[in-house]
Amino acid sequence: LKKSLFLITGYFILVLYSPQITGAKLINKMQKTASGLEYAQINSTTTPEKAIIFLHGLGADYQDFAFLPDFLSQNTNKSWAVVLPNGTSMPITVNNGYKMRAWYDIYSMDITNKDDKDGVAQSVADIISIIESLEEQGVDSTDIFLGGFSQGGVISLSTMNH
Repeated sequence: LKKSLFLITGYFILVLYSPQITGAKLINKMQKTASGLEYAQINSTTTPEKAIIFLHGLGADYQDFAFLPDFLSQNTNKSWAVVLPNGTSMPITVNNGYKMRAWYDIYSMDITNKDDKDGVAQSVADIISIIESLEEQGVDSTDIFLGGFSQGGVISLSTMNH
């Protein structure tokens, strides 16, 4: 994984959202990584020049950022692939085991407590798999942008450090 990937943090969503957006595209076909992580890829053309992978936060799903394809097509002159993965539905310990979409488990609100290193590692591996797929489609690694909100931001940062 080349270090030339760009990182976009959760603040990104506040900067990009604008009243000119016409609404979210409906995504009818989900794809899966080899490990089974679902993701939607929306291309503005058959050969995208750039790509953005944006990861949702705890309890959300890809639809929270489904406006990105419309925004990019209206506000840039490049062809984009927008990749919106869905975190795995899993019980979250800190939420009394309630199942929700997440990138890793949260054991407690105590920051000195142990982390779900295995969950983070699996999520990072899944995102790297998506990045490799984009490169196979002809998108240069310097034109792949990675971002996320909340837990998605953690996985974005962790992927960049891999």
